[in-house]
Amino acid sequence: MGTPGFWRMAAQADRKLRNGPRRLRKGAIQAMQVKVVVHEAEEGGFWAEVPALPGSVSQGERMDELLANVREAIQAWLATEPPS
Repeated sequence: MGTPGFWRMAAQADRKLRNGPRRLRKGAIQAMQVKVVVHEAEEGGFWAEVPALPGSVSQGERMDELLANVREAIQAWLATEPPS
């Protein structure tokens, strides 16, 4: 089920994801919100998946590293062209 430290870090990560910018400047791009499912890895660290973006997964030793890697995976997924 996870350690108390894991749940504390997961709650902090959730707050960081929810506390995005509230107001947008004229012409600014609105942020996209996606669900990220975080798992505790058996060998230590964490891994995450984005169910809305098939194949979009990442890992990290610490929660901040995981979140940075997930953002990069999402950006890469969105930048790819759909198959023709």
